[in-house]
Amino acid sequence: MQEVIADAHSRFGYRFVPLVRRDWFLLCSLNVLFLRRDFPGSVFQAGDIDNRIKTLIDTLRPPLNEKELTGHKTPGEGENPFFVLMEDDNLVSHFNVEADTLLKPPTGGDTDRHQVHLVIEADIRPHYATSFSLSFSA
Repeated sequence: MQEVIADAHSRFGYRFVPLVRRDWFLLCSLNVLFLRRDFPGSVFQAGDIDNRIKTLIDTLRPPLNEKELTGHKTPGEGENPFFVLMEDDNLVSHFNVEADTLLKPPTGGDTDRHQVHLVIEADIRPHYATSFSLSFSA
């Protein structure tokens, strides 16, 4: 079945397998713990968190254009098919972000201060009841 899904979602030389899909009547909510090397409460001083979260959500779906694949023009080993969380970022029904300080010591110069650690929890639920989508209900 994953090969059929991958063939149906192929683009730019990649074959994607999204778990959350419209034809399966599924949506997902995301809980994100966003750890970075800034003090708590410095959300706006340390960088534009809303753009960072939008970028994160975009990485959980297949690319919309080849520009999003910059540096990755062809699939690497183990990336055929390429598994993604969702078919489209419009399938996110809710998200929650908590920003806090990353306490891990820096290891590599100035660029290390821009590194973050994310803990992402995805909750997948049906938005329309079918015999298949109900298997995702709690």
